[in-house]
Amino acid sequence: MSMELDFDEKSYKELMQALEDVSKNCPDYIEKTLKKEGQDFVKAVKKEAKSAVEEHTGNLTKGFRLGSVQNVAGCYTIDFMAEGKKNPHWHLIEKGHEMKIPYTRKGKPRSDGGQITGFVPGRQILRPVLKEWDKEHGKRVEQTLEKLKEDGKL
Repeated sequence: MSMELDFDEKSYKELMQALEDVSKNCPDYIEKTLKKEGQDFVKAVKKEAKSAVEEHTGNLTKGFRLGSVQNVAGCYTIDFMAEGKKNPHWHLIEKGHEMKIPYTRKGKPRSDGGQITGFVPGRQILRPVLKEWDKEHGKRVEQTLEKLKEDGKL
């Protein structure tokens, strides 16, 4: 998915200057805002995951978590992790997997690793959430900058 933005050089420089000012003047506000955005993103992914999967057993959404806010060369990031100790099979749901019978009828492990009986297609849970999030996130950034201007922090 490609997205083109039409900026003239002056407005681009003004936007970058405003973001740098926010980064220097109120890093705690940026961290607080990023954590809130991350929590909202986790909620959206949980909602999508629950609607995409028919059976609601196990720990599918319990392992979703956020990393700490990191500042790398003036760029603030926060990581979303979907797979961990509580739900180690997230990639199987997201991308799909082969169904295997790993044991013989007598209960012994198969020497070939298992008989493949079919394929379960992936659910693609993150992709639609990210598409929707891209639309909303730009608006939220603009609202945050407007709020900072009103508060006199810019």
